Amino acid sequence: MCDGVAVRVVAVTDLKRHFFRNLGSIITYAFLGTAISCFVIGNLMYGVVKLMRAVGQLTDKFYYTDCLFFGAVISATDPVTVLAIFNELHADGDLYALLFGESVMNDAVAIVLSSSIVAYQPAGANTHKFDASAFFKSVGIFLGIFSGSFVMGAATGVVTALISFSVCTL
Repeated sequence: MCDGVAVRVVAVTDLKRHFFRNLGSIITYAFLGTAISCFVIGNLMYGVVKLMRAVGQLTDKFYYTDCLFFGAVISATDPVTVLAIFNELHADGDLYALLFGESVMNDAVAIVLSSSIVAYQPAGANTHKFDASAFFKSVGIFLGIFSGSFVMGAATGVVTALISFSVCTL
């Protein structure tokens, strides 16, 4: 039953080797790249909102946190087509692993980042000014969601590996 997947197992093992060898770079690209992209897009959007308000094209209220939320959501990219092309062209394994790993992890970072931005609701009458307690609450939510997701992902991976191993040994 498991003999038919021997060729695929070699490719997956090779990808795994490249993935873990480049894990530091992948995490750096995913975390820093997504965070920088979020803040760049959020700040650009905030500038556009201010410009639209100045010329009279916008009457609704848009806050900085709204623009950052948009930046967090739009920062997650999925290069599925590029990965398919890399696969067909037999691109370098390290390059494929970097792009694959970054695309998998930046989705998770964007989800956690957007959740943290939504959680940042400063208390009091001045609801859209910087509030240290709301900031630390947001950082705590970021770390909590990230840690919980990491543990759930690791547990799911271990269970899947054990099930796959037990099926192949039957």
